[in-house]
Amino acid sequence: MQKLFRNLCPRNCFSTCSILSYVEKGKLVRVSGDPAHGFTRGKLCAKGYAYVERVYSPKRILYPLRQFPRGSGNWRRISWDEALQIIASKMLELKGRYDSFLPVCLCKHYGNMGLLHYAPEALFDGLGSITVTEGSACWSAGLDAYLYCTGTVEKSDPEDMVNSKVIILWGVNPAWTAVHQMYFIDQARNRGAQVVVIDPIFTATAIQADLYLQPKAGSDGALALGIAKYIVDNALYDEKFLVHHVYGYKAFFEYLKTISYDWVEDRTALPKEAIWEVAELYAKNSPAALWTGFGLQRHTNGGQNIRAIITLAALTGNLGKSGAGVYYASMKHWELFSFYTRDYISSKNPVLHRKVNINTLGKELEKIANPPVKMLWLTQRNLFQDAETASLKSALEDLELIVQVDQFMNQSSRYADIFCRQPLNLKNGMLYQAIGITG
Repeated sequence: MQKLFRNLCPRNCFSTCSILSYVEKGKLVRVSGDPAHGFTRGKLCAKGYAYVERVYSPKRILYPLRQFPRGSGNWRRISWDEALQIIASKMLELKGRYDSFLPVCLCKHYGNMGLLHYAPEALFDGLGSITVTEGSACWSAGLDAYLYCTGTVEKSDPEDMVNSKVIILWGVNPAWTAVHQMYFIDQARNRGAQVVVIDPIFTATAIQADLYLQPKAGSDGALALGIAKYIVDNALYDEKFLVHHVYGYKAFFEYLKTISYDWVEDRTALPKEAIWEVAELYAKNSPAALWTGFGLQRHTNGGQNIRAIITLAALTGNLGKSGAGVYYASMKHWELFSFYTRDYISSKNPVLHRKVNINTLGKELEKIANPPVKMLWLTQRNLFQDAETASLKSALEDLELIVQVDQFMNQSSRYADIFCRQPLNLKNGMLYQAIGITG
């Protein structure tokens, strides 16, 4: 007889799918979407349907492993007691040598989300000051852009997109990466909405667009300025909204006078007539929604790209009303975890960690001193997705112990000494005991 459990997918994506899990004799046998969930409506993505394969994959690591020598690929299974003993002994030895835990570095990114996602922070905050990576390879430029422009990072309800008359999908491919949102986009189209896709790559979403623009990669800011110039030149802006809600718009109008359509064409490789068509659609068909992806802010001018696009919503008054808005990210859900994570712990016992930039980790590790980093705790992150790997490899080779916590081995595993299957987080209490900390 099968037992039914209700779960939420913990992956770091927009949908947070509601999952029905079917267990028979203690084994997960299948999963399905929950039709009672209003947004996902009983559907999962391909990765969601593959959870049974993932759970029982022969490549999934189920036990602690030790590699010796490092980089040899010579892994042997060890007990939890041995793994914890090696880790705790090194941490205590470093604390004795340098009179602090600062030589220990927590290197962690996103991966799965949820309360246990923050267990490493809880563990290390309890030990006192260590070295931690900060920053993001994911969305930081865009977040800063939103904070500069609007003072917050929030977005409209995704389901509200059905009320849009125009939807501009800018650097996003929801047909592949946000499949549940496509339902609401299609509902809007059934009600007469037009969909514009802007992307250097002709994606599965672009195929379905009413209008598709293919700009040069990295030229999104120039394209947004071209659209803005047309809106201002033709008095298509919402003057009432600007007067009541926008600071500095007159100076922006003057700035647009310094930009020519020829300059926009040269930067974007798009004909100005296509740019004008998008401007007309967006400005004359309110409410209109803009959805900006993460890729277009991963350039040296990425933050400015996003700021220029947000400006379009302000110019046309497409903010703060149903069917409008700019979709990018939302920080509201982070508040749900504050009672458990660093905010809560620090409020009880403030901890000041030493910070290093996650995007230049190799160079940071090489230059940091007094004391140097000697041990790395790596979790929910593959170091070799970073841009600079030469300095990273050199820095990793100088470390005395590297502990990796994950479900599957990846490129980073070559440099690990100890590999602990997730969730080692559940063993935090044991690690506290091994280090000699109680309470």
